[in-house]
Parts: sequence; structure tokens; C-alpha cells
Amino acid sequence: MSAIELSIQEARAYVDAWRNLTKVEKGDAMNELKAWLIPHDAVHALFADDVYAIRTYLGYDGTNNEVKLIVVGTTSEVNGVFSDIINTGVGQNTKIYNFTLPCPTGCDPQSALF
Repeated sequence: MSAIELSIQEARAYVDAWRNLTKVEKGDAMNELKAWLIPHDAVHALFADDVYAIRTYLGYDGTNNEVKLIVVGTTSEVNGVFSDIINTGVGQNTKIYNFTLPCPTGCDPQSALF
């Protein structure tokens, strides 16, 4: 299994869609959500590029009625801030991933946490 690398435009669309949902709509979207499966290859790719930490954002895909977990790499702390590594120029080193295997779809029904 591998994660889907997103463009800044795709990630922004998901994040904006999440933030534009009402509290009721967010509650409905999150009602069944229990967890996300995070693939090793995406985490490995993030940390392979001078990434100090990772930050997650919530997004929403209205077409599939699915909450998204969007992950970006960050720099090391400068003046109390871990900055997202998001470059919009062509050929820039940006790694934004969409971890789209939410649970219940990607659950382990044998897990003690299920």
C-alpha cells in the first residue's frame, strides 16, 4: 500500500472543504471514523528529505464523503515555529501526502482498539 502524494492545490482544496463544513456536517463526517492507516513509504519519504517533524491537517472529500488526513513535513524549530515545507514552485521539494485509508474501511477488526 502506498500513500498518494498531493499537489499544494489538491491539499488546499481538501483542507478548505473541511474548514467550510458546519459543526453538524463535521460530526456526521467523523461519526464512523476511528483511525487512519499510515503507510510506511510516505513517512519514510517525508523523513528522507531533511524533514524534522510531520504535521497533519484534516481535509474533506465531498465527492466520496470522506475525511482525509493530510501530512506535510516541517523544518526544525525556529523561534518556536516548525514551518511546513510547502513550496509552490515547479521542481521544489514538497512532500504532501493524503492518507486516505480511514478506518472503518482500513480497520483491523481483531485489534483491541477496534
